[in-house]
Amino acid sequence: MPSVTVNPLGIELYYEDSGAPAGSTSYSTVFLIHGYYCHSSIFLPTFSHAKLHNFRFIAINMREYPGTTNLSEAELQQFASADLEDQAAAVASQAVDIARLIVHVIKQEGIPPPQRSGDTLSGGVSLMAWSAGTLMINALLANVPTLDKAVYEFLNRYVTNAIFYTAPNIAFGIADPPKTTYPLKNLTMSTEEAHDAFLTWISTYWQPFPDLKSINTTSIQQRKPMTEISSDPRYKSIRERRSPEEIEGIVHAPVKYRIGPALVNWQVFMANTRRALLDTKGTWKDVKVLIAWGEMGPWTVALAAKELTETLQEPAVEGQQRREVKFLCLKDASHFLPYDDPERFVKFLAENA
Repeated sequence: MPSVTVNPLGIELYYEDSGAPAGSTSYSTVFLIHGYYCHSSIFLPTFSHAKLHNFRFIAINMREYPGTTNLSEAELQQFASADLEDQAAAVASQAVDIARLIVHVIKQEGIPPPQRSGDTLSGGVSLMAWSAGTLMINALLANVPTLDKAVYEFLNRYVTNAIFYTAPNIAFGIADPPKTTYPLKNLTMSTEEAHDAFLTWISTYWQPFPDLKSINTTSIQQRKPMTEISSDPRYKSIRERRSPEEIEGIVHAPVKYRIGPALVNWQVFMANTRRALLDTKGTWKDVKVLIAWGEMGPWTVALAAKELTETLQEPAVEGQQRREVKFLCLKDASHFLPYDDPERFVKFLAENA
């Protein structure tokens, strides 16, 4: 699949394309953005189901992932800068490059614009990010005003909605509750041990919280893997259900030595959330947001849904222009739904994209 040069510096972004449904001139296109430890191959199982729902999927590899230009040492230093403005600029730059890629693909492939027939909307573009990739959609929505005018206006005609699937709290700048942890925070482990444990932890099917209000330090600490409650083989973690070769096909191991969401201060992501969702200044005002998560995913995702729900239930500050945001909890679903049950994941998109 191709790589596209997205800026004057020669930066290339790689993508996989499911292809247009045969004979359709009104298909909808979903641009898919992967998470931290897994690259775009996590979405490949969904491709065979796309055309059944009149979809075209474009799965993008972000910087540092296969086929895409690595970050330069100067860019890595900017991500790790003590200056929050430098960090914010580094995140925004990656989001702007994704916007440029989307414009290129739309023009090159002749992707259909939104088309309305009565109450039915077809065509157009949805943005869908999974796991830590959601911070990039958040950054894109937050930095829409910084896009070149031509890019802004072009995408404004095409983008209809943005879907955050299993967004962790860090993507929105929401702090961890006291005395909570997960493998990447465990300083007693080596980098390799922490990432191996992280993959198991994040792909585990966890006992659902009774509701969002019940999420706190105690309920997080007491939560059990479903394998301790049920003998159903569906609830085994990815390492128990997949071969090492299959796991190697979706994980990009070198990234653990280079980057990670924790490089960037939470305040940067919090500021993006404010501009993307809470006070948009009217930019891309018709783009709606869905925040969805699997009830058996990691606690970080449920916490994000809880905190955002509570924030959006509060009256808006006078003068703020909030984006339309909806929430959806998927029953009996895990963090790895696109990979574990691609057919169900595509049906979820068909109902919401």
